[in-house]
Amino acid sequence: MATNSMEATDILADRIAIITNGIIECYGSKMYLNQRYGIGYILSLVVHENYNLHLLQTEIQKFSSEVITLRGIMGLVIRFDVPRNSRFTKLLQYLNNNKQRLNIVSVTFTTASIENQFLRISLASHFKERGVKYPSKEYELIVQQRRQNILRNAKPWDRLSGTVLWYQQIFAMFFKKFLHVTSSWKLYLLSISLATITLILATMINELSNCTIFDTTEKTMSLKDYVDSNFKTLYYAADSTLANKFLVTLYKTSHSYNEKGTYHVLRTISASEIMTNPNLHSLKFKDRCLISVDIQSDGSIDLMYSSTFIHSGPVALNLLNNAILRHYCGSNKCNIELKNHPLIHPKKWQHQFVHSRNIRNWQNAAIIGTLFLLLPTIDLGIKELNSLSKMLQINTVGVSTLMYWIPIYIIDLLIYIITVLILAAFFLVTYNEEIFLVTDIVQVLYIFLFYGACAIPFNYCIQLFTRKQQNVYLIVILINIFVILLLNGFFIFPIFYTFDHYGRYLFELFLHIIPSYNLACALSNYLILNLYNKKCSKNTCDTEISIEDPCCQNCGEKMCFKSLNTMLTRQSGQDFFHSVFDDLIIMLSMTIALHLILQIFEEANRLKWYRPIVSYENNNNTLELTVINEKKQVEEHMKFYKENQCLPKHVVLAAKNLTKIYGKAKVVQNINFNVYQRDCFGLLGLNGSGKSTIFKMLVGQTRMSVGKAVIYEYEFLKNLEMFIGMIGYCPQVSGLNDFMTGRQHLILYAALRGIPSENLIDEVNKWIDLLDLLGFENVKIRNCSWDIQRKISILQSLIGDLPLILLDEPSSGIDVIARQAICDVLYQIREMGRSLLIITHNMQEAEAMCIRVGILVDGRFVVIDSCENLKRKHDNNFILTISVTPVFQDPQHLVIINNVMNEAFPGINLKDFHLGIIEYGLESNISHSNMFDMLEQLRRRYPWITDFTIHQSSMDEVFLDLAIKNDSIIQKQILRRTKFLNFLKRFKQRSKPRASIFTNS
Repeated sequence: MATNSMEATDILADRIAIITNGIIECYGSKMYLNQRYGIGYILSLVVHENYNLHLLQTEIQKFSSEVITLRGIMGLVIRFDVPRNSRFTKLLQYLNNNKQRLNIVSVTFTTASIENQFLRISLASHFKERGVKYPSKEYELIVQQRRQNILRNAKPWDRLSGTVLWYQQIFAMFFKKFLHVTSSWKLYLLSISLATITLILATMINELSNCTIFDTTEKTMSLKDYVDSNFKTLYYAADSTLANKFLVTLYKTSHSYNEKGTYHVLRTISASEIMTNPNLHSLKFKDRCLISVDIQSDGSIDLMYSSTFIHSGPVALNLLNNAILRHYCGSNKCNIELKNHPLIHPKKWQHQFVHSRNIRNWQNAAIIGTLFLLLPTIDLGIKELNSLSKMLQINTVGVSTLMYWIPIYIIDLLIYIITVLILAAFFLVTYNEEIFLVTDIVQVLYIFLFYGACAIPFNYCIQLFTRKQQNVYLIVILINIFVILLLNGFFIFPIFYTFDHYGRYLFELFLHIIPSYNLACALSNYLILNLYNKKCSKNTCDTEISIEDPCCQNCGEKMCFKSLNTMLTRQSGQDFFHSVFDDLIIMLSMTIALHLILQIFEEANRLKWYRPIVSYENNNNTLELTVINEKKQVEEHMKFYKENQCLPKHVVLAAKNLTKIYGKAKVVQNINFNVYQRDCFGLLGLNGSGKSTIFKMLVGQTRMSVGKAVIYEYEFLKNLEMFIGMIGYCPQVSGLNDFMTGRQHLILYAALRGIPSENLIDEVNKWIDLLDLLGFENVKIRNCSWDIQRKISILQSLIGDLPLILLDEPSSGIDVIARQAICDVLYQIREMGRSLLIITHNMQEAEAMCIRVGILVDGRFVVIDSCENLKRKHDNNFILTISVTPVFQDPQHLVIINNVMNEAFPGINLKDFHLGIIEYGLESNISHSNMFDMLEQLRRRYPWITDFTIHQSSMDEVFLDLAIKNDSIIQKQILRRTKFLNFLKRFKQRSKPRASIFTNS
């Protein structure tokens, strides 16, 4: 079994191997280790703050002929090594009789445990490794004195403020993002490689075909294609032979399609040309087209159009004119006047451009390639969100959500631009089509630049809706896949044409909210216009067939070629017509809008949207007296704050009626407490009692449903930034950036909290040295063990000398040496003027550090008092623990052991029996010294008793007693267990054989 739990090792282990610095330092049984390292009995004294250490050591030494060594100090707990030949009974009797004079709260006298051995042996190994030689009994004390010297002799500094602090914080955020980029180089390299592969594939595909913008494919017309169509011809005849001749042809042709009485010509195409030139057909039509033909007396023909359709343009219109000229005018010149056509305006004729497969390929390649380039921008924000590192940074005074995102955005955008420039250079060298010149590449780069500026905050905003990293990646990928499907028209066009004109307009306008759709539109518009200009630049437009040439249709009524502005010409869209410049403006507007959304909807800013209710339910009758008194003090402090806009000088934090409601369940109910100057207030409770929720409310991680809190003159919500900025917070999870080293992480928070740049290194060195992290300071946090990460997280909350420190189970999962060091450091900084609010499950920590504790059950306080007062209520309770030899560890011998203990201590209760460790509880007026003397006599009389421990009720027993009495769930479990045991007893009695009625007298 590998473990950091000394209690588990004490109970389970027969043999122990202690490993330090990768080497097995010792191996053997607990008894052997005690003899090998000279570890005897441990005397632990819980003292008042004004104790006299020299007096204590002098008085204790009188009861031993050998030297009694000060083992170490952990907060308010002082431990001494007492030799085995000391006068234990007299010593305990003296200490119990002189508690008040010596400022002693409680006395515990135990044999050496695995924890003591581990501390002694591990410290000996550290000293040996460093080549330092001291008596082994002094190791722990030397280390503690060294920590005290480091803290008290540290170089003082003045906190930065104003512009200087702002510049330092900005630099620190850039520094953090730079470290993320350098540590995630594999991710960025992979994204660039995938984007390059996408570009190469698109280039290879487009090399196999030509880019076209006009559909010139010859098609064969068949009457059966129109048999099911409802095309009708509506005609109007002037008094003219030519008109009659035209209508006869029209009539005969239309009858080939449909034999109904009234007919409509298909869109803008003449009846005679419908058979010979199917290319004149529009792609799609909605209603009907009315053609009115009027042949004037001077031989000219007037055509008047009235149409409602989706796709049309002057290509079909001019081909119609050409057909009429050839058919009716022959070689004579006819004056054709076009009237009342809604699409004659020259700016709208480009809708006949064909988005060929090549253009679609470039659109798809651009979306996929940029998707790969932009995926790494998701990484940092979502990781810091889940690790709580983002919250800890934003909680610093002066660091807003804007300051958090802007450095990340700038570096992400720079990386994107540099990558695009490299790919553009590669493309320019390898792809030599005449369409792509240097000037074209530069213009296309503008499109990609605006797209990157828009798409990066778009990825940031997705993080507002989910905390799971994989979900953010999935949403971004799905959005881009949707755009690709939309552009290729595989499934969206049937849906698109079910909308009316305004519906299609709004739908296409809505699609422009998606950055990748804007990119595709802008890129296709630019490519088509560029292709048109290059393909038509050699046309003269002075031949007889120029009327059929689409290159000659953009000069109004004249036949000539006029180069189109690739940025300003509006030619794209179905109903929402837009140019490349329009798309760029949309992307720029979206960039600004997305940054505003990011700032408004950030979790830290959403706290400002509401005001919690201050009223509460008055249930004083159900509260313990200490809780009621605490509430009254809070109300007095709040009244003082209301009158003076600040708390009394000795009060750091006042929390009134804190309540958190999830649905209908009250997780925290009307919590009231104060934290004073140089105070350590401990929150104790079972899992789920609401301890961590109180912390989350105070640091803004979750909003409070009801309540009010004030730190100094700063009230929660009214002065949210300053309130949270006064708190150093060590969350239950790591709160660390795993891509940084421990030193880099501490430098980041030291800079954010205003430590001057000239003092940064010294300050970081001080905290690293305090918890002995010199061997891990330059190791990436992701490669550190849990206890190293926990130490760094604690130091992160301490660095910067903030007045109030919140620590959520600081010693969870760390070894004994680290726990002792952390307790010692926290006690020292409290002595230096800072205040602590601690959540812990370790009652030894609570005793050593906490001046007062509040025990939570079901989200409410059941008691608030000092550890001394709580233990005094259980002053007559003793816990006796004896160890027996392996032969007596079976249940059969337990009866013998119980008989011996009951004879020596009437009223004793068996509490636990496990692997030779037997624990008893006893309520008695016998003094501690007499109890020890009686147990020592039993050990001498019965050799199967190998060891024993006796101590008065500790905070463990007090806590369990209060928790069990007040926790409704535990009460129900105990009740069910009691009923079950009573049932078994009744069943056992009924199953006994009845006594015979014939008995001897």
